[in-house]
Amino acid sequence: MTVSSATWKRPSLWIALLAILVVAAAVVVYHRQADEPGMPAPASSDVMCWPAPSSMVELVSGYQGQKHDVVVVARVDAIVEQGYEPTVGPIAGWPTSEPWPGNPPESYTTYRLLPERILWGDGTIGSGAPLLITRAGHPEDGPEYCDEERTYGYPFEQPGERYLYFLTYMPEYEAYQPTLDQYSRLIIDGDEVMYSSTPPQPVPFASGMSPGEFVDAVAAGIASSYPTPGP
Repeated sequence: MTVSSATWKRPSLWIALLAILVVAAAVVVYHRQADEPGMPAPASSDVMCWPAPSSMVELVSGYQGQKHDVVVVARVDAIVEQGYEPTVGPIAGWPTSEPWPGNPPESYTTYRLLPERILWGDGTIGSGAPLLITRAGHPEDGPEYCDEERTYGYPFEQPGERYLYFLTYMPEYEAYQPTLDQYSRLIIDGDEVMYSSTPPQPVPFASGMSPGEFVDAVAAGIASSYPTPGP
């Protein structure tokens, strides 16, 4: 395409061409930072939006088929610790002992639970012995959002509440964590079993069962699919 000398004199055309060049340069820089060894890639969100389990098998199986470390009916006793941890990760060219630049420390809250019924254990807990769980954030922080429709930050525990927990051990915190967040902390005090989402959602494959019957069904699923007795 041939551009006339009159066209080159138009300010609007110059502005448009300059904008195209700026965008192209930004794209090149982005991909170099993401791909070039020794240069950190642009930061991305750490927020995870787990899909809800679609069946009892998925609920019991855990994340990508890895068994939960502990499955327990427990009552929340108290908050035992609130703190902050620096955001640290294996980033190419960045020391793992240093926080990712620009990211604030991550907050966490640790709770003490009192187990009432252990459906599966890793050999370290006993019925009635305290159990520690941790989760990101502080109760006063409020929820985070993956998008306009899906809420990541499910409600924080309150002392006295009772749940069916599916837990994974987090050695860096010396505590457990609900494996799939709100989908691994089930509300069982009520007429039906609910996920701890915002707002709470009924567990579809618990339809027709009382909370007590559902807990018994989970215990039966664990007994048939886990390799050896847990507790």
